[in-house]
Amino acid sequence: MVDQEKMAKWLKGSRWQRLRWVVAERDGYRCQLQVSSQCRIFPGDRFEIDHIVPRAEMVDEGQFWELKNLRFVCGVCHRFVTARQNRVRVRREGDRTPVEELKALDDFFNG
Repeated sequence: MVDQEKMAKWLKGSRWQRLRWVVAERDGYRCQLQVSSQCRIFPGDRFEIDHIVPRAEMVDEGQFWELKNLRFVCGVCHRFVTARQNRVRVRREGDRTPVEELKALDDFFNG
């Protein structure tokens, strides 16, 4: 596992800031998740970059910087996916059915 404190520092560095723009350009400034009708990025919005392999699950430092492990996302979708990954990491049983998963998505976005 990669040191979480070290990665937190990397997120504040200039190398990460440059890489964010590379990913944004590559992905055409469009959210790559689009899990909600609330998914949106408007000019001037703060955008986010998602690690496909979550930082908590990375086995080496290279995964943090790999372009193939990064995607441009809107804040709404990023928060949803991160929360879902955190639930899965805590549960690990994976006992929710596809129908239950869809209901959870609906509840998340529609209250």
